[in-house]
Amino acid sequence: MSISRIKITGKQMLMGDGVRAAILMCVTFALAAALGLITAGVNFIIGSQSVTGRLSSVYENLPGIVRIAACVLLLIVTALVIFPLKVGRSAWFLSPALGIKRHYSRIMYWLKPSKALRSAGYVAALGCIKAFWALIFLSPGLFLFGGTVYSAVTQKYELNLLIAVCGGSFALLLVGIGFFSVMLQRYFLVIPILVKDPGISFAKAVRLSGDLMNGNCLKTARMKWSFFFWFLSCLLILPAIYVIPYYRQTCACCQADLMPEIKTRKAADPA
Repeated sequence: MSISRIKITGKQMLMGDGVRAAILMCVTFALAAALGLITAGVNFIIGSQSVTGRLSSVYENLPGIVRIAACVLLLIVTALVIFPLKVGRSAWFLSPALGIKRHYSRIMYWLKPSKALRSAGYVAALGCIKAFWALIFLSPGLFLFGGTVYSAVTQKYELNLLIAVCGGSFALLLVGIGFFSVMLQRYFLVIPILVKDPGISFAKAVRLSGDLMNGNCLKTARMKWSFFFWFLSCLLILPAIYVIPYYRQTCACCQADLMPEIKTRKAADPA
């Protein structure tokens, strides 16, 4: 399916559900903001003079230990709420593309305690993989640019040489971003595969996503790049509350278009 056709299909599937998609997006942002405020509030309470004084009277380093423990606990709670919600949101957008009636129960399914831990682990592991590739592709340009800026501050550089080195580091960074964005598409189907087969292991989902995305990574990256000016317009013209759901639905249509082979591949690989 062509990029333009996928975008048209995404717009058609979102018709009638635009308000619900906007509400879903707002709820996600509100939850993330609320959890952030709770974390800030807990840190403020622990850091207050009265609480710090009482904890210090028990043990000198107890305030720092309690603060670290509270932050770690709140971080885990945040992950167990936001990460499963991300999977549920993917299921909600993917539903009509798979011929399933769109319903909020698709989201709540992944927020159940039995599923929340599993989906949170999926999203966290996927984030670690993406961070690894970001380090591989972006670090050369960032290190060159950072070293250039540091040298320019601590030493005297000729202006022409400084411009040339900064330009080279910026070009290297752009190339790294390009390769990084294409490489990430190998994992484009990991979460949809989990949505379609909740019992699948993470390693198998990653392997299956990589197999299905062979030859499709550049096309998928181009589809995402085509939304650059859409997101840029959010600053001036179009509201993000319209653009983001449209982008999510278009990605879901692309994912559904790439996943029909899953049944065949699973039959060939029963393990």
